[in-house]
Amino acid sequence: MTDSTAPTMTPARQRLEALRAEAADLAERNAAAGSSTTPAGPREVRLPEPGTLVTVLVATSVDTGDDYPWTNVMARGATFRITAGALSRARDRNGDPTGIALCADPQAQLRKWGECRFHVGELPSDFRPWRPGSPEMYQARWRAVDAAHALIDADAKREALAAVRAEFGNPEELGDGTRYKGDGEHGTIPAAR
Repeated sequence: MTDSTAPTMTPARQRLEALRAEAADLAERNAAAGSSTTPAGPREVRLPEPGTLVTVLVATSVDTGDDYPWTNVMARGATFRITAGALSRARDRNGDPTGIALCADPQAQLRKWGECRFHVGELPSDFRPWRPGSPEMYQARWRAVDAAHALIDADAKREALAAVRAEFGNPEELGDGTRYKGDGEHGTIPAAR
């Protein structure tokens, strides 16, 4: 006769018991080696002051409200001022700083996101609100070409197009915006056989 009070060992229960034993074994080995699997706790983060001017380096949504959360989607190159209310709300579920609270600490941004998303203060005048090869770069180039072609004076138009080439490169170097499988070498559809 079997004991009906003992839990039945289903495959899921067997796997759970095996994982518990593995975790206990790992904890014993770590204790013997003097290390711990417990996280070290939050690192010190340099927090910005309310009123700090911040430039967005990666398009993202940002809480810019003071009394009430007011989220704005901001493009690369946009600037905003940090409010006290937004800074107090920039905490994760553990109470650690996140989001705009990390803007004054590039190392904290790298640890959190693997990239710097915010920059304190104004950026240099040669900063471009697009990254090379991005759709935003192609749009900026097209706008600059359209503006150059809208000029009446031929010399001014030539200078403007030269400035576009100097800033964005030649169209051939940029690659095609649209390529379809089966396109010919120069973007043309091959002749039918």
